[in-house]
Amino acid sequence: MKLQILCRGSIKDGLGHLLRTFARHAQSTHDVEVVAIVEPEIENVLSGLDCPVRFVRSDAEAIPHLRRYSPDALVFDTTRFEPTLMDAASTGFVLCSISPVFEHLARMDIVFTRTRRNPPLGCTRIFGGLEYAIFNDHCLAIDDAAYERSLALRELPIALCMGGSDAANKTLLILQALAQIEEPTIWVLLGEGYAHSYNRLVEAVSGDLRHEVILAKANRSMWRIMSNCALGIMAGGLTTVEAVYAGLPTLNIFDRAEHAGMLTELFEAGVCLNGGVVFGQSLNPAVDTLRRLFVQRNELRTMRQRSRGLVDLDGPRRVLHELEQQVLQKALRHRRDSSILEVANA
Repeated sequence: MKLQILCRGSIKDGLGHLLRTFARHAQSTHDVEVVAIVEPEIENVLSGLDCPVRFVRSDAEAIPHLRRYSPDALVFDTTRFEPTLMDAASTGFVLCSISPVFEHLARMDIVFTRTRRNPPLGCTRIFGGLEYAIFNDHCLAIDDAAYERSLALRELPIALCMGGSDAANKTLLILQALAQIEEPTIWVLLGEGYAHSYNRLVEAVSGDLRHEVILAKANRSMWRIMSNCALGIMAGGLTTVEAVYAGLPTLNIFDRAEHAGMLTELFEAGVCLNGGVVFGQSLNPAVDTLRRLFVQRNELRTMRQRSRGLVDLDGPRRVLHELEQQVLQKALRHRRDSSILEVANA
């Protein structure tokens, strides 16, 4: 199968769609090409791929690569694509999205999401559930002994991770709010695209001797660092799913209600907490939750126990299998239609 993956990453949009492992898995069994709409300074994020990568700066620049390669299936791993170019990007091949919030889902042949609760999309076939989750293969499961050591520390070790770029600098807002809590150790994970002032993060906690704050700019080592923590504070999305696999309970805070909705099933399963849609509003409810967890640590242990087995590393394999079936069915339909046409013209 000829597979082409169109992805996007930037300081504004984040780097999650570049860091996923789908291309790394697909390239071992299929002919794969990646078309990446990125800024020059973050091209290195995709340096580990063995398949060809075409770097472009705009949606329009991607179109010639799609026409030239003429894949059996085109996989969109982005939240948006220029609407006026969609016709040019969707001629003759199976269309797929592995981004659950892609703005053109209804135009896809097949869509993969991390939730089973998906609204109908006309003729689009939807595969939903955590079994289709695709995330960074550097994610590591935290062993029980390491987690219990973290949980037993007097100063609760907390990982703060707001994504690869954190364009709105939510990290700073949360770090300022965490100053209200006595004596946590805060591991601040900054992604490759973080472009804000480190000095402002340092100033947020300077002079407060109750807190230890470790700033770490990390990608491949991110989960080795977070294995030192008992709780993660995250913005939802794919990193929260990774945390379920790793066995790290999380408190998730959002700036948009639809982002919170994508994690409803995980909240109901009791494996992570909903801190609410808080950006632009008060962070006090989230701080109150953290104070409670600081005292009632068995709640964190229970969340971790509930997460066992919910997520595995086979998401890319399952997605590829369904894509292969879709491409095969399209080929069979084309052969059948050609045979009918030949008979009609005989």
